[in-house]
Amino acid sequence: MKTLIFMFLLLLLGIFIHESDGQYNFGDILSVKRPISCLCPILNLYKHFAVYVGNEKFPGKKPGQNIFHFTGPKKDQAECIFGRLEDDKGTFERDNYLDADLQPKTPAQMRESILALHRNCGRYRLPSNNCEHLATDVRYGERHLQQRRTLAGWVCWALGISRRRRRDEEKTFPVEYMYVSCEMLCPAARNSKAG
Repeated sequence: MKTLIFMFLLLLLGIFIHESDGQYNFGDILSVKRPISCLCPILNLYKHFAVYVGNEKFPGKKPGQNIFHFTGPKKDQAECIFGRLEDDKGTFERDNYLDADLQPKTPAQMRESILALHRNCGRYRLPSNNCEHLATDVRYGERHLQQRRTLAGWVCWALGISRRRRRDEEKTFPVEYMYVSCEMLCPAARNSKAG
């Protein structure tokens, strides 16, 4: 009897793990790592990004297509199209890395973005118009390139391409602070001597 209960619990645990692993919601950003080579799968050259659309109906989307991404056989032939997770050579994972800083758009707004960008996202350009830009634009309404935990990310960071200011650094002082002396803003400054 103990064995039967143990097997039942393991079965339930397995079902729970299977159901919670890989479950995506409409509008989730998914990424798949691209290793430098088969010989060194630990070092990732870059990540490919997509937006999960699931079974939502869109004009031009075929049954079974569950992602929206910027891809093509060559860079000059890349376009924003629907595809299937299963057709990719890697394992996608949820990568909503800006959720802590930015408010995701509503599903209706994401849908509008996808409709507007489908086969209409311009020419592929690595630093300014790529799959990560597309995914962050659809989810947040802002285009970002960070390529976190990849060699491309380090290069982008070193060149200043992926640096983004934190929200609190972007805040500006109210107008009344622009015309006030330091002594009025900070009473301690009145008592300090110059030099």
